[in-house]
Amino acid sequence: MSRVGLSVLVVAAVALAQQQQQLPPGFDQNIFNQLPVPPQQAPAPTQAPAPIDPNNPIPQPSPLPPASAPQPASIPAGLSQVPTPAQPTLPSNPATDIASVSLPSVSSPTLPSPTLPSPTLPSLTQPTLTEPTTGLPSATDNTDLPTSDGSSLPSASNEESSLNSGSEDESIVSLSEIDDSSDTNYVTGGHAQLSDFVVEDATAPAKDQLKDNQVLIRPVYFSVDPYQRGRLSGTKDSYVASYEKGKPITNFLVAEVVASSSSSFKEGDLVMHNDGNWESEYIADAQNIHRIEPKQGVEPRDYVGVLSMPSYTAYYGTMVLGEPKRGETILVSSASGAVGQMVVQLAKAAGLHVVAFAGSDEKVEHVKKLGADVAFNYNTCGDFLATLKKLVPQRIDIYYDNVGGPYLDAALAHVNDHARVIICGAITQYNIDSPDQAYAIKNITAVLVRRVRMQGFIILDHMDSHHHAEFVDYVSKLYAQGKIQYKTYEVDGLQNGPQAILDLFSGKNIGKTILKA
Repeated sequence: MSRVGLSVLVVAAVALAQQQQQLPPGFDQNIFNQLPVPPQQAPAPTQAPAPIDPNNPIPQPSPLPPASAPQPASIPAGLSQVPTPAQPTLPSNPATDIASVSLPSVSSPTLPSPTLPSPTLPSLTQPTLTEPTTGLPSATDNTDLPTSDGSSLPSASNEESSLNSGSEDESIVSLSEIDDSSDTNYVTGGHAQLSDFVVEDATAPAKDQLKDNQVLIRPVYFSVDPYQRGRLSGTKDSYVASYEKGKPITNFLVAEVVASSSSSFKEGDLVMHNDGNWESEYIADAQNIHRIEPKQGVEPRDYVGVLSMPSYTAYYGTMVLGEPKRGETILVSSASGAVGQMVVQLAKAAGLHVVAFAGSDEKVEHVKKLGADVAFNYNTCGDFLATLKKLVPQRIDIYYDNVGGPYLDAALAHVNDHARVIICGAITQYNIDSPDQAYAIKNITAVLVRRVRMQGFIILDHMDSHHHAEFVDYVSKLYAQGKIQYKTYEVDGLQNGPQAILDLFSGKNIGKTILKA
C-alpha cells in the first residue's frame, strides 16, 4: 500500500530586531582587584575524592581517552547488551502518509552573510530574545525566550491552514525548484518561524525498492533538541552538518522495522537511527541503525528520553569532566531542561551541594523536587551576580553552563580556586542576528587568577566511548528503581515537528521534548 504525506522542515532566514547585550546590573568588573594574590609557593595538591557511600554508589569515570578526531555518531554502547524480556508494545501507526522536511521553494530576502555561532549539542541545546527583569539577555530552560509568531505552514489549498491539520492538502515542494547555490531559506540569524517550514507529500517507499542490506523503517519517536537550531543556519564549518535544503530534517529517533533485506534485522525489530529522517517511513542502510533490546523498566521512548543524547551529555559533563568531590558546590543553568534536570540529579547523587536556576516559578519548583538544595528564578531574582553572592556565599566549585553570555560571566566572577567550568551550551547566543551582537565575556581573567579549568565539549565525539556504557548501566538502573526522575514534553504527530522545534526556544516546555509519530 502506498503511503503519502512526508513532513519536511524548510529553512528560511528571518531578520529580528537586534538586542543590545548589557552587562548585568551590579556586575563586578573589578573582581580581580579583590582576589587574593596567589601565594609564592606551589599550590597544594588536589585533595583525593572522599570514599563513596556504599549505600549510594556512583560510577567513578575512567580517565579521559587521548584526544582524537571526532567520529561519526553511532549508537551508544550497551544498547544491545541487556536482558531480553518481552518486546515492548509500540504505538500503532495505521496512517498511510509519510513525512519529510525541506526548504520552501518561495524566495526569501537575502540575509546578511554572518552566521550564527555553532551551538553545543546537547543541550542542548537555546536562544535568547526576551530580556528578563534583570536586564540580562534571557538564558533558557529549553528555553525561556519569546514565543514564535503565529504564522502557518504554506498549504496548497488554504494559505490560512494550520500546521496541526495534518491533511493531504499540504504543499508539495519540488527539489528541482530549490537553488542549492543560494543561502536563501536558511535561518542565518534571529529566530526561526513556522513560515520557515513546510510539510510536503511524497510517495512512500515500497518493500520491493530495498537493495541489499537495507531496511524499510517506520519511526515511532523523534528526539527534538536545541542543537538543531544550528543545523538550520546553512553554516559549513560547524561540528555537525547543516540540514540540506529540500531534504528531510534528521535527528536521533526510534523506529520499527517494516521490511528488511539484511540478515541482521527482521520485521518488527526496534532500532535506533542517530541521524534518521523526519519521515513517516523511509529506507535506511542496515549498517547505520542499531537494534534496541528490551530492558526491564525502560520503554522505547526512553531512548530519546532518559537514555538519550542530552542525558549522556549531562553524565559526561558532570561525572567525567566535572570530577565532582563530595561536599563541593555546583551551579546548574537551564536546570529544568533536557540536560539540566539530569545534571541536578547526578550531582546530588554524587554528594554535591546543588544550586540551580530556571526561568519560571513552575520550573524552579520542579528543580527543587529533583533534589536541588537551592533553586531560583533568574527572571525575577533581580541582580544575578548579587543573587549568587547571597545564595552561594561559599562560591562555586563546578559550573555546568548551558546558556553562556552574562550568566557565564557572572559565574566566573564567583568561582573558587581550581573550579571547573563545563561549557555545554550557549543558548543566549544562538539567535543573535550578527556576530557583533555576541556577548563579550568580561571576567575571563578569573580563569587565570582562580586557576580555573574551563572546557567545552561535543558529546558526539564520545558516543563510542566506554563512558557511554557506564552511563547506560548506571542511569537505567536508577531509573528502573525510581531513583531518577526525567520529565518529558511530548508532541503528537510528525506534522507538528516544526512547532516542536520552535517551542524549544519559547519557554513553553519543561524537560526533554519528544515527537511521537
